[in-house]
Amino acid sequence: KVIDKIVSAGVVQFSPANTSDQFVCYADRGLYFRTAPTDVLQAQALAQLIAEDGAQRVSILALNDPYGTGLAENTVTNLVDAGIPEDQIQKIIYDPNAQSFNAEVDQVANFAPDAVALIGFEESAKIITRMHEVGIGPSDGMAVFGVDGNMGNALGENVAEGLLDGMAGTTPLTDTGEEFQQRLLGVDPGLIDFNYAGESYDAVIVSALAAEQAG
Repeated sequence: KVIDKIVSAGVVQFSPANTSDQFVCYADRGLYFRTAPTDVLQAQALAQLIAEDGAQRVSILALNDPYGTGLAENTVTNLVDAGIPEDQIQKIIYDPNAQSFNAEVDQVANFAPDAVALIGFEESAKIITRMHEVGIGPSDGMAVFGVDGNMGNALGENVAEGLLDGMAGTTPLTDTGEEFQQRLLGVDPGLIDFNYAGESYDAVIVSALAAEQAG
């Protein structure tokens, strides 16, 4: 893990977007900080969104890394707390580097859920395309929910037009206000979203103030 290399080097790491719950009590020698909330919080929001939609049988597709497995596990816990029996929840952990996700999508289709949570990154486009091919994509009427790893413009650019119709999801977004967003656009007019912008600003400023204080 990169955090171990940084800690062993005695260097401070300050992440504005690291959300894994594995680092809450990590042995970091007091050198690791972050301004983003853990995915324990996003899992609560995701499970609430799914439960409020009326889902009774849920499939969770999550990539195999600390982000994916942690968010999936916490989502299962929160879905159970929301009243969905554990035997009505399917959790599939997949290799994000796989050439095909046909087997995983077929498992979902065979489970016949009424909602699917997709926890991944750019490979989500391939998964949703395959889901559509077997008739269980968002535009086919399936309640599909994404997360901050895939709920962005990049997903829409990598699937056929209309395939995301009806999809919902969660993404942490600090209300930074119009003035701050305009300042960001002044630096980069090509910005298409502001996720983790506030957290990034805070991480940089806090790091700079700490350096000043430490001399």
